[in-house]
Formats: sequence, C-alpha cells, structure tokens
Amino acid sequence: GLSGAGPSGRRVLSRVAVSHVGSPLGQSRWRRSLVDTSLSSSSSSSSSSSSSKDDQGLVGKLAALQGEVAAQAAASSNATSSGGLDREGFTSLQRRTFDSFVDFFASEDATPPEVVPRLERIAEAVADGSPSLVVDVGCGTGCLVPFYYDAGVAPESVVGVDLAPAMVDKAASRYPSSRFVAADFTQVDPVEVLGEGTKADRVVMNSCFANFFSQEEALASAATFLKNGGECIISHPLGEPCVSALRERDAAVVPHELPTRRGLDRLVQYQPFQVLQVEDVRGDPEDPFNADSSSGFYLARLRRVAHQTLHQRLCLRGQVASGFGRGSRKLGFPTANLPSSLFDTALEGLQTGVYCGWALVEGSGRPGFGVAHPAVVNIGYSPTFAGEENPEKIVEAHLIGDCGFDSDFYGETMRLCLVGFQRSEMKFPDFGTLVAQISQDVEDAKVALQEELFIQVKDAEEWLDGAATIKDSEGLQGASWKTVPQ
Repeated sequence: GLSGAGPSGRRVLSRVAVSHVGSPLGQSRWRRSLVDTSLSSSSSSSSSSSSSKDDQGLVGKLAALQGEVAAQAAASSNATSSGGLDREGFTSLQRRTFDSFVDFFASEDATPPEVVPRLERIAEAVADGSPSLVVDVGCGTGCLVPFYYDAGVAPESVVGVDLAPAMVDKAASRYPSSRFVAADFTQVDPVEVLGEGTKADRVVMNSCFANFFSQEEALASAATFLKNGGECIISHPLGEPCVSALRERDAAVVPHELPTRRGLDRLVQYQPFQVLQVEDVRGDPEDPFNADSSSGFYLARLRRVAHQTLHQRLCLRGQVASGFGRGSRKLGFPTANLPSSLFDTALEGLQTGVYCGWALVEGSGRPGFGVAHPAVVNIGYSPTFAGEENPEKIVEAHLIGDCGFDSDFYGETMRLCLVGFQRSEMKFPDFGTLVAQISQDVEDAKVALQEELFIQVKDAEEWLDGAATIKDSEGLQGASWKTVPQ
C-alpha cells in the first residue's frame, strides 16, 4: 500500500510518522521497510545504503536541536507554524499526506509490539476517572481506540476527529460502535461534533500536537470542547526525539516540537488550563526510532478550568462609547465599550480574549450606578463579524445579571477591574456558535467571581478610589489605568 507514496524513503518516513501512534517508528526494521518499499525498483543496493546512512546522519542532528525545543514549541506566527504555507495549503498538505497511508495505518504493522505498552499507558491516563465522553483528535484509522476499550472506556463514549476523510472512513469501518467525524479540529463547531449542550470529559491529542497549524489554536479549541474539570491529554509514544527528527526532515508537515514543561506553561498562560503533569522522556536522540526503554515518551495532562487568575489585575477607567450595536441587537448580550485609544498604548500588548472581573458605573442616586457588578469582558477585534471587525482593540464589558439600570449609560464613566482570563478570542463559524460560547463565558465568569480572592477585590480601594491617571492628551478624555499584583 506504499507504492507511489513518495519520491524517496526519507520523505515518506517524515510524513508517515507524524500524526498517528501506530507509526512505523517502533523499530528500525519498520523504518527500513518503508525506505525499501518507496524506492524505485530500479534503485541499486548502493543507493539504498546511501539513503540509510543519510537517515542516520539526520537523526544525529537531534542533539543540536534539543536546546531549541521550548522556543519552537512556543512559536505562534503563521509563517513559522506552517513552514511558509498559509492555512489552506497547510491543511491540504496534512490531509493528502495521511490519506495516502490509510492502508498502512490500518494494518498490524502500524502497531509494533514494543509500542503497545506505551499506548496502554496513554489509554489508562485517558480512562482515569471513568470519562463518559472522549474526543480523540487526529484519530487516524483508530489506532488508540481498542486501547481505550481495554482501559474501560465504553465504545459509544469515543468520538474520533481527523481532517483526513479516508482515515475517518477506515476508523468507522473498524470500530462501528464509536463515532468518527472528518473535520479540522481547530475550525469545527463543537456542536457539530458533540451535539447541543454536550461537553467532553477528555480531549486527546496523541501524536498530532506537533502537526497543528497553531498549537495555541489547538488548545483553544480543546477548551471549547471540554467541560470544566475535564482534561486535555497531549501524548506521543516515542516522544520528542522522534518528533524532532521528523521536523528536521519536513518542517512543512511537522512544524512544531513537543513542548517542555516550561514551554507548555507558556502555551497555556492565556488558556483556561492548569498543567497537572508533564512526563517528557527524551531518550536517546541518536536513535529516536528505537522503541526500547531508551527511546522517548511524552504524556501531558491539562485540566480545563473556568479561568486563569491574572498575575496582575488590570484596572481601567474611561468614558463608555456607543458601539456597533451588535452586543444587544445581534447577540442578546448588551455591552459597555471602552476603545483602546482611550488608554494610549496601555492595551497594545494585552492578550485578546475573554476576561472576568468587576464593573462600576460612576454616579449615585440612580439605580445600578455606584455599585460593583460582576462582568465578563472581551478585549479584541470581534473577528466573527466578517467585514465588520473592530478597527481597533475594544474593551467590551457585559454586566452580568439584573444590575438595576433603568437606562443606558453611554457617555458615563465606567471602571473595570479584570481579575481572570477565560479564553483566547476566536473566530466562530456562525453567530449561533458565538452566542452559545458567550453564554458559557457568562456562566464561567459567575463561577470564577465566587472565589474568595475575587470577592475581596470587589471592594478593594485600588480600583474604587480611581486608577493612576494617564496624562491627558487629545482623544484620551481623562481615561486612566493601572495594574495591581494579585
């Protein structure tokens, strides 16, 4: 099933080994069989020998790459993440690559005996806590599925997602009791995969985390699929040495490394995840294709949380501007808006996304004024509104619950104190999906603001008595801001 798969054994190997645990990397004999099969029948034995030596030389370069792992894992620019391809080209390459090898991945050869204990360990981590719904991202032909079953996960509880349709079709035929969806995980609406109002207990990214266009996007998507308290599991049975070797051979297919613990902490800094565990065995960088005890292994567990506590809470004070009318008219969530231009350059480096905190509209003697209200706040450009994106970064605050206002408060002065970060700003496929996510954001903010630390902030003087004033200049209208350590 590998004939015509590629012009050289080296190229074939770099593609085959990328995203699926049942790769031929368990033993060097699988690597040799791929090289031999993909070479032209007219190739001489000396050519095969030269190819083998070249392979060993490339593997030897892994040691020099180890120091770059954290930086490569944290890379987020499109050019770096996709090896120069735009998203459409990158996705097309991934889809073609893995659809080409569906027969191999469905064969017994795809799961060497030496790799089986590692797959069992990964499946046991997934099954820990008896999850009722597992989303297997980059599921391929279903290599991990029987291990889930053996670990106690019910077949009907497994949903596989893969962007390669032929892989998905094969998985569905092999494991008809589970469900499989052909889709780009970072672009698909969770409702299309899970159904209305359903969230997963586990999202598993096994042997595919190095292959996403953006690892940050992959984690943000995982957060939308998971219920609070659920886990995202990132794993690879042969670990970082294998991934690094493959990236060296074809960075267009493998644009990232597996993150170190420090790299993973950076990736989730503005994601609603808490890192629980990172098992990162680097093994022998000179022989990453050997599945004996000296080779690598990777297993990271991240818990989905309602928010990340900000290291410094951000206090803002400014005049409420009339927005685009989208919050109340289109979405049913009225917002009070503060343009970033009010705050000079203070918000330029601030992560776009959804925050939670407290809001107060200055004044007294009128219902709702002069009282701190819980708020969920989006800071960003509203990318879902195609053609109507915000021309500048906007602070959009939705005050939660019945706040008692008997009129709008455009032109009034509002104070905000942001204490937690809930998720990155995302572009949703339609307004319905956006509304559902905003509803979840509101519920998450309610939960977060019940924490004792945040309740104490509600009455803290540093934001109720006014923030440090920015020097007045044209367009600032007396706005002010400051940060306070949590």
